[in-house]
Amino acid sequence: KKYNMIIKYFLCSVLSSIIDFAILYVLKGVFDEIVVANTISIIVSSIFHYIVTSNYVFKVKKNIYSIVIYVVTFFIGLSIQNFVIWATYTKLFVTLIENDMILTLLSKVLSLGASFIITYMLRKFLNARLKKKEQRVK
Repeated sequence: KKYNMIIKYFLCSVLSSIIDFAILYVLKGVFDEIVVANTISIIVSSIFHYIVTSNYVFKVKKNIYSIVIYVVTFFIGLSIQNFVIWATYTKLFVTLIENDMILTLLSKVLSLGASFIITYMLRKFLNARLKKKEQRVK
């Protein structure tokens, strides 16, 4: 029970990431810039993620306050992901890994990991405060 919340968040994130990966691989063939394809894939998968984590993890009402929390932490996570994917794909691993599919996958996994940890902690903290506020209003 102690880790129930993070396990649910992780499972929602995994499902969202599968959606994210699929869209990234499709759009990578459409756009020349990996950051553009990555940004679009993150936006689409994040809409799904917001809905499922609001319902099953944080159990907050879907209202303007929970949307603001999600959007603010989304942009923090997006910045983290785009920086990590750019750094690993174009600078860190580009000379070490010749296979583009593996390079993309590794870069994406690292960017998701960094973003996951930071956004989970922020959302947990902010949603707990929101839930407290909602309970006081009742």
